[in-house]
Parts: sequence; C-alpha cells; structure tokens
Amino acid sequence: TVAKVLQTIMWMASGLHAAVNFPQYEEYGYVPHKPLHLRADFSTMPEDDAEIREWMFENMFPHINTDDDWLREVTDEHAAIDSLAMVHLLTTPSESCLDNLSDRFERVGREAYDKFLKNLNVISEEIEARNEEAEKANKAPYNYLNPSNVPSSIDI
Repeated sequence: TVAKVLQTIMWMASGLHAAVNFPQYEEYGYVPHKPLHLRADFSTMPEDDAEIREWMFENMFPHINTDDDWLREVTDEHAAIDSLAMVHLLTTPSESCLDNLSDRFERVGREAYDKFLKNLNVISEEIEARNEEAEKANKAPYNYLNPSNVPSSIDI
C-alpha cells in the first residue's frame, strides 16, 4: 500500500540513517583505527569480478610495507584532520529530530503528530531505562535510535 511505501521511505531517511551513520564516529573518530586516507586508488581496481577480492586485499594499504611506513602515514596531520572533518560532518546530530517537530504541524496534522509523539515518548523512556541498566552493568549506552536523536530526514 501507499502507506507502507511512505513508512519505508521515512524509516530509511530517518531511523535507518541514524542507526547506520551516527555510530561511525566511534569507528572512524580515532584515525589510527580506521585511517581513511590509506586506501588504494579505485581507478586501478580490475573489472573482472574474479580478480577484485585479491586486488582489495593486496591494495588495502598499498604503500605500507613497514611499521615505520604505517606510523608516518597514520600521523600525517593533514590527512588526519581531513578524516576527522569528514567523520564529524557525517555524524553531527540533527537539529530536527523526530520528537521536536511540533512547529511543523501547527495547522495540519497536529492531532496525528501528538499521537505519534506519545508513542515516541514511550520508546524514548524504554531506551533510557535500558541505558541506565547498561551503565549500571558498566556497558555503553545505545542512544542512536532514541527519538530525541533520530533526525526527521538526512540533513547533511
């Protein structure tokens, strides 16, 4: 139905995007962990599917042969700043999250949004309760799908 199609589109541009994109900071925010600038030039990738896997493993770090090469490349200040700037841009939280859109429904859809907001509040409370339990167990909280963090759309 049209409603299901619209729900899927809205999910992909909001919740799915938040779940996939925002955790990237933990992965890429520490440059030596995932040095984005140490990748091969993809224009050299073979077109034959049978050769691609081998090419990827041989060329993942194309100019790193020794520990000294690795250290020099990972500590390249300009490359590190570029990597961090990209990660920051991709993972900056939105200002238009699912739970703060009331001003957009002043004339039309107010009742439906209020009902939706009540559901979001229940979800948010459940997530916050789980996070409190996680912190007591010395585990990291998971806030990426808390409605107060989920953008209403992709807004880079």
